[in-house]
Parts: sequence; structure tokens; C-alpha cells
Amino acid sequence: MRADLHIHSNYSDGSFSPEEIFSRAVGKGLGIISITDHDTVDHIQPSLEQADKTGVVYIPGVEFSASTVDRDVHLLGYALDHLHHGLLEYLDLVRKRRVERAHQILELLRRQDIVIPPGELDSLPGRRIISRPLIAQLMIKYKYVGTLEEAFVRYLRPGTPAYVPYKLADPGEVVGLITDCGGISVLAHPSAEEFETLAPGLCRAGLQGVEVFRPRLGESESRLIADGAQARGLVLTGGSDWHFDTGALKLGDFFIEEERIRPFLELMERGR
Repeated sequence: MRADLHIHSNYSDGSFSPEEIFSRAVGKGLGIISITDHDTVDHIQPSLEQADKTGVVYIPGVEFSASTVDRDVHLLGYALDHLHHGLLEYLDLVRKRRVERAHQILELLRRQDIVIPPGELDSLPGRRIISRPLIAQLMIKYKYVGTLEEAFVRYLRPGTPAYVPYKLADPGEVVGLITDCGGISVLAHPSAEEFETLAPGLCRAGLQGVEVFRPRLGESESRLIADGAQARGLVLTGGSDWHFDTGALKLGDFFIEEERIRPFLELMERGR
């Protein structure tokens, strides 16, 4: 069975609804998927409903944002209790901080003669995570830039006029939160250097897996990460990190055969 354990919907910064994603998954022959939207669980219930309708196996997932002193870190939480009170409190705080940051970014853009009405943010559905890619999309809508890349290179990344630092949670704390919610914690899309730097501390915090199988990662680097992960007793996962069908990578173009993630699936089953 084909699997893709890292997909984003329009509940965070993707372009398609869970219903559209499941429809495309069926058409592409994906049998196991996880929609892992950023810092929200609102996509999980509609995804579970689509799984019942389509027969595609759905593994509930969330991609959490975290940071150390010198880098951003993304952690995937799989098969977690999406109604856990502590999780919902944490995500509510994250959303409030993101909204505050977004309004600060709009003010800095205004000083660059880029006027995005604040009402654009206020009119978004309550479920929508407000991120820099979303602001970049608004800049495209109002024709200040032509692409997401241009928005980031000129205005939204560190060192540019509208960048606002954002204090994220400590990665170890996020691993602990995922554990408290009964989930499996996985380090998302690390390079070999990032994995070796982060793994000792994250493993002490209870990390259970690492995302190894993904597009644009060379075979030699993938093997380095996999060897290091297995030496530490971590399970291997993978996915496309798909957001849009407008690029070269379409949903379903990248997949993993079920057998390659068998230890992860068995760990998930033992936890139920």
C-alpha cells in the first residue's frame, strides 16, 4: 500500500480541503495518508470523516513549530488525542501569538508602501492558521509581488524590512506535549547535520521517530539519517510535505511503500 504521511490542507497553509485531498489520494492510489496541518487540529475531524467515506487509512497528525537558539525545528505528532485539553490550550495560545505577529508584519509592510487591509486577517475563518506564507499570498493578491519566493526574499525572511521574530516553543517541550496526548513524536524533514545536532536532546525528551523518506533528499543523506535514527531506536517515516498542485510535485507523485514504514505503523498500533 502506498503512503504519504506529510500533507497540508487549507486548514493551515495548503490549498485544498481534506475532501479534495482524499479524492486525489484515491485517484493516485494512496492507501495511507496523514494531513499534518501546522499548529492546529481542526483538520482532523473532517479528515476522519473522509477516511470513513473513501476507505483511505488516515493517521491523525499535526506539524508543530518549535525553535532552539539558532534554528527553527518542526515536529510531527501522529495518532495523538486531538481533543486533549492541554493540546487545545497550547494551540489556542499559538494562534493568538501568530495573529499578533501578523498584524506587526502588516504594519511594517505599510511602512514599505505595501498596504494589506488588516480586515483580511480578521475575515479569515477562525480555524485558519495565520502564517508568513498566508501573508505572502495576500501580497500576491494585491499585486505587490508575483510569487511566494519574492515575498520572502524581499520582505518576510530574516534581515528583510517586514520580518518579525517569533518566539516558538522549545522542541523538547513539544515532544513532551505530543507524548502527553498519546501521540508519536517525529522530527520533520531534517538534514543530516540538523539530525545529528538535534537528536541527542530530542531523544532525551522522548522523540520516537524521524522523517527520512521525502522528495529532494539525496540517497546518501537519507541513508546517513536513517542509520543514525535506527542506532538510536527511532522509527522512520516519510512524506511529501505537499501544499499545492501548482508546483512540479503533484499530490501522489511521491509515496512510500507501506513496508518501509512498518515499524512506525506497528508502534502506532501498540499505542492504541
